[in-house]
Amino acid sequence: MKIKGERSNNIYRKNVIDFSKRKRDLSHIQRPKKLSSRKFQFRIDKGIYFVLLILLLSSSVYIFLNSQYALLQNLFLTGNFLLDEQEILLKLPKEGQANFFKTSKKDYIQPLLENPWIKEVNVNKDYFSRAVQVEITERRPLFRTIENSKVSIIDDEGYLLPNLPGLFTVNVPFIIGNHDQKELNYLVSHVKELPDHFLYLLSEINIENLNSVYLYTVDGFIIRVGVISNLTNQRTEEIIKIINLQKDIGKRGIIDIRGQNIIFEEILEG
Repeated sequence: MKIKGERSNNIYRKNVIDFSKRKRDLSHIQRPKKLSSRKFQFRIDKGIYFVLLILLLSSSVYIFLNSQYALLQNLFLTGNFLLDEQEILLKLPKEGQANFFKTSKKDYIQPLLENPWIKEVNVNKDYFSRAVQVEITERRPLFRTIENSKVSIIDDEGYLLPNLPGLFTVNVPFIIGNHDQKELNYLVSHVKELPDHFLYLLSEINIENLNSVYLYTVDGFIIRVGVISNLTNQRTEEIIKIINLQKDIGKRGIIDIRGQNIIFEEILEG
């Protein structure tokens, strides 16, 4: 009976599982939890460093944009032949005062386009030298006219422009006589094709009607044009030669271009 009891105990011992050893064997499975915690902590630290870097960069940019190194260094203006440069610059951001990076191209374009004499504005910004190049296109004057006792100027598109202060002398002729808006537009469409150096010789364009146009020069010559289509670019050059030739010999007169050939008639002072 004792032998059987011992055998049964031995068999029982062999089949008993030692859970304490099993726990020790599985203990390595719980260790990665600590590694995951370290990764999470690393991500938090990395996020903090990133936020601090952004704040540092933002502060640096803010300080730079509000320092003297962000001011407009140079402002260049081109294209002004009739308008006074100082009058134009008064409308623009100032050198050494305006912030180069905070001013946009609109800050240069919009104030200038308020001037009716300025047709177009182009702006180029050089970020390396903090310089701005402003190029304007002025309207081309063709005639002077008197409206309501005020002298106004008509450009090559038929716009009526004011005689602004600060405007350099505009050597274009007065247009007088009988003409409505339609006739004026027709005259503008033809005269704008003529060279400026010819228009500068004229003091007056007298219109009896569209078939009877007279030109008066600043040197005392009268040009009988007839219909305005008689006045071509080629004929303007011939007229200039005649005027210069007659001036050299001390003569003044009437230049008639209504026919095929140009005729000069001297005016005798009497």
